[in-house]
Amino acid sequence: MDELLKAIVALYAAAGGATLRTATPGGMWLDEAPQNASGTFVVLTGVSAQEDFVMNSTVGTIDALVQFNVGNIASGTDSLVVTAGQAVRSTYHNVILTGMTGITCLMAKCNNARLIRDPDSTGYSYVIETRYLLGR
Repeated sequence: MDELLKAIVALYAAAGGATLRTATPGGMWLDEAPQNASGTFVVLTGVSAQEDFVMNSTVGTIDALVQFNVGNIASGTDSLVVTAGQAVRSTYHNVILTGMTGITCLMAKCNNARLIRDPDSTGYSYVIETRYLLGR
């Protein structure tokens, strides 16, 4: 999972992530945004990574689930959050990630996405679940 998360962050920092970086001036964070996060930002969470071996082979595939949570704590930011969520989808859906050591990205699909209003801050979150199939 570490190699996958590193590749996701590397794409965010590279030229391919320019649109997403523009839509998320608050940056990309692993597992939790800092208390003083401002603007629209992305929190990246590795949810699961299940390895599967076919017919007793020593080479398997990894079915990994990653969650992108695009957020903004300011009231009335739903359109900013949705725009950034769409940028996450265009950056990571059907994109084969590269640069991982020991594994190869075979597939990337953005699956479930939903907009959530935070009752405490009156801000919004847009959650996108992305499934990666990785080969060893």
